[in-house]
Amino acid sequence: MKTHRKTRWAVLAVLVIVVACAAVYFGDSRVRNFVHPTHSSAPSGSTGSSGSAVTTLDVSAAQLVSTGVTLNRPIYWIGASGTPTTYELTYNGAKEVFVRYLPVGVKVGSPNAYLAIGTYPMPNAFAVTTKLAEAADAVKLNAPQSAVAFYLKARPENVYLAFPGSSYQVEVFDPSAALAQQIVQFGLVSNASTKAVNITQAVTAEQLTGYAHVLAQPVYWLGPKANDTYELTRTTDGRVYVRYLPAGVAIGSRHAYLTVGTYPMTNAYAITRKLAATGVKIKTAANTVALSLKAKPTSVYIAFTGLNFQVEVYDPTAAAGHRIVAAGQVQNAG
Repeated sequence: MKTHRKTRWAVLAVLVIVVACAAVYFGDSRVRNFVHPTHSSAPSGSTGSSGSAVTTLDVSAAQLVSTGVTLNRPIYWIGASGTPTTYELTYNGAKEVFVRYLPVGVKVGSPNAYLAIGTYPMPNAFAVTTKLAEAADAVKLNAPQSAVAFYLKARPENVYLAFPGSSYQVEVFDPSAALAQQIVQFGLVSNASTKAVNITQAVTAEQLTGYAHVLAQPVYWLGPKANDTYELTRTTDGRVYVRYLPAGVAIGSRHAYLTVGTYPMTNAYAITRKLAATGVKIKTAANTVALSLKAKPTSVYIAFTGLNFQVEVYDPTAAAGHRIVAAGQVQNAG
């Protein structure tokens, strides 16, 4: 099947009437091997259909989130990318959803392989996936949030995942098997359909490094701090926050604590340097500009030459943030 039809965003809410085959099935019909829906066919004896059209859309991260809410179903992804990315959303008559992360310049519907996350309706998905993970040809992975995950030895680039109580199985595919497995192990898979747009979770230093690696973007922090919990928050527009929570403080606390934000921003160095003319400039390393605004002394803004990201260091005590930046503690976890 080589059918491709690009449709306006407005029709997405009624895509449930579209019928298509979106995956190739092997052995147990509940283990799939991701192939782009517009360039795949179902083999003889599969439970899928073939030869039908699919609808594939170029959407924004915010539209992806609202789509899941509108359809009242989960759509799994790994959050918004901080680098320019096209989000390709495909929905078929089997109510399977695929989200692909396409580099800038790659057209929607490309037959080439890129990072993709599939969400498949499946009764008792957790029990089914748990059973499949115990098969002789499967390799079980450790996954956070009490999830079960595995890949087949013959296809290590396809990782299957299910959460307790869920009636959906998730597939993470990447041409790099190591990357697909890290995405699952680092807990980067999340439901874009939750009404809470921001994704907030506790992470380890290793997971921070993994997130930066997976999305090929910097994630700034201040390095490890004994006894602190690292709270990672990601937004649909690609902003990333790392908050240092003292022992005993719960994730999502409304109190103010030391936080480092990483913000995608074209020409970040030039913009921040211009702001420095009206703010309080802080002495930093070469090729770096840092400042605080008189109206907001608890935040220090930093930019580096050649990077399209601005960094904010916030501390409830203004002097503390200034000392942190001046001491060169801000670093990229990746």
